[in-house]
Amino acid sequence: GETRVVTLADNSRVTLDAASRISIRYSTERRDLTLERGQAYFDVAKDRNRPFRVTAGDQVVVATGTAFNIELVGDEVLVTLLEGEVIVSDAGAPAPRLAIPGVPSVARPAVKLATGQQFIAAGAETREIEQDVNVEKTNAWRSGKIMLDGDTLAEAVARMNRYSRITLSVESEEISSLRISGVFNAGDTDAFIEAVEAYFPVEARRMSASSIEIHAKS
Repeated sequence: GETRVVTLADNSRVTLDAASRISIRYSTERRDLTLERGQAYFDVAKDRNRPFRVTAGDQVVVATGTAFNIELVGDEVLVTLLEGEVIVSDAGAPAPRLAIPGVPSVARPAVKLATGQQFIAAGAETREIEQDVNVEKTNAWRSGKIMLDGDTLAEAVARMNRYSRITLSVESEEISSLRISGVFNAGDTDAFIEAVEAYFPVEARRMSASSIEIHAKS
């Protein structure tokens, strides 16, 4: 359930969510980071000669001086821009080449985000940009809250699991896509389960002191 604020060597600040991990590699030419799991908020110190690059899943986010949030949920990478500009591209994509008539490009184009936009990538196929995202929802975790706004039950469970030693799991495929909205205290698994059981045809089964399964009601 711990979150942590880390000041980096260049005075950039990273707020790391619970159950999250980053690795950092700075050089005289580059500032490279990798979000290995979870979620982080980046407040980047300006340095136009050393781009700030964050690899998350199969995406790379590049900034010089800006503020943005990256979250890994299942196979999704969510990049929300809160200030400035960032460019998002596929990790390992080759350098852009001149278009050759009749020859399709294999690499997908990079995407430049504007403030208030959210980039969502799910695996190798799906990429989309949401306009005017709910910034309050994006920032809620830094205040100890989890704000859900039409998230699937599977996504909600993945987020709740970051903050508690009790692991929730959705055991029925038919209920994993149920949509849930609400605000919960991070780590308050009991309140989350109570709400889910009250509003959906599901039941929670406590399998052990550290495990709860959510099933469709029979």
